[in-house]
Amino acid sequence: ARRTARQAQRMGQRAAHQRIAQRQQAQRVGGVAHLARTDIVQPIHQIVDHIDELQHEIVREAMKLAGVTKGIEITTIADIPAKGTGLGSSSSLAVGVLNALYAYKGKRVSSKRLAEEACKIEIDIIGEPIGKQDQYIAAYGGFKHFYFKQNGEVTVEPLIVGDNMIKKFQDNLIIFYTNITRR
Repeated sequence: ARRTARQAQRMGQRAAHQRIAQRQQAQRVGGVAHLARTDIVQPIHQIVDHIDELQHEIVREAMKLAGVTKGIEITTIADIPAKGTGLGSSSSLAVGVLNALYAYKGKRVSSKRLAEEACKIEIDIIGEPIGKQDQYIAAYGGFKHFYFKQNGEVTVEPLIVGDNMIKKFQDNLIIFYTNITRR
């Protein structure tokens, strides 16, 4: 059955009111609200009293590293799962959440720090069997050449690429989500 525009608007308003009530409840108890929605994965809606109760590992560990442990709502929205796609989605999420949390605290942190902390979350804390390349490109962006040394050091150099080459690259690059994940 089709919904009318008015019915859809009312449903949207009810959902917004529910989110506001959840956020206010989390703030009253000094808790944390995490609302995640993807078009592929089942939504996660959590209001917790303590950060360790959060199910989303990346969000939870980013909050701990950034020192934001209560009185906040984090909403993530994606068209692909945050893990296992091979598209760097989990690393992009880790870098983005860290950056947003530091901005929330009024801090501006370097791309290097964001990349290192995203690696710490995904590789050291969560234990994902992945490399560092996704976190670094998510943190630095653009066209870069990364040197990953055996001692753990990472050197980043810009690639000098003309506008015509960038346009040609963008016009000829297609990335697909195949609905297949590593898990």
